[in-house]
This record gives sequence, C-alpha cells and structure tokens, in this order.
Amino acid sequence: MTPTTAAIIAGVFGLGGVLLSAWANIRIKQMNDRAAEGLEQLRVALAEQKEIRAEGRSKQAVAEATVSRYRDPLLNAAFDLQVRIYNIWSGRFFGTDRCSYHLDHTLKPFEIDLKST
Repeated sequence: MTPTTAAIIAGVFGLGGVLLSAWANIRIKQMNDRAAEGLEQLRVALAEQKEIRAEGRSKQAVAEATVSRYRDPLLNAAFDLQVRIYNIWSGRFFGTDRCSYHLDHTLKPFEIDLKST
C-alpha cells in the first residue's frame, strides 16, 4: 500500500467519522428539543392541575363554612329539643319548680297556636 492510498483511506475514515459525529449531534439535538417540548407540556398540565385543585379547595372551604354556619345551630336546637321531650316524657320537666321559664319557652307557644285556630 502506497502512502497516497493510505492517506486517502485515512481521509475517508476521518470524513466518515466527522459525518457520523455530525449526524449524532443532530439526532441528539432533535431528541433534546422533543424532551424540552414534552417537559413544557408537563409544566403546563401541572399548572392547570394546580389551578383546578386550588379552585376545588376554595369551593370546598366555602361549602364547609356554609354547612358549619347552619349545622351548628341546628344541632344545638335538635339537642335542646331532645332534652325537653325526654324531660317532659319522663315527668322531670317541671320537677318541683314551676318557674316562668318553662311556661314562656315551652308551653306558651302551643297555647298561642291553640287559641289562633
């Protein structure tokens, strides 16, 4: 093999190596671009999900506040009514004291309803 032939073969291999390296760099750049696009899409989707969850938490907080506003007084009234009914049924409502509280807050409303009919 002559030195000229060896130089041509080395040049062809060198050129092939450069072309292969350029092709690999282009492919890597394309893959990085696709990965960056996918990452950006994931970021957008994550931001949307965060917004949706924040909206849901806000709505849930408003609903809980509304329920709490009506639930607590209603539970107190139901408990008071249960105690009164039980005490009337068991005969311990008046006990020995027939104070005006019992009449004003329990019996008088019924008397008014009976008189109006």
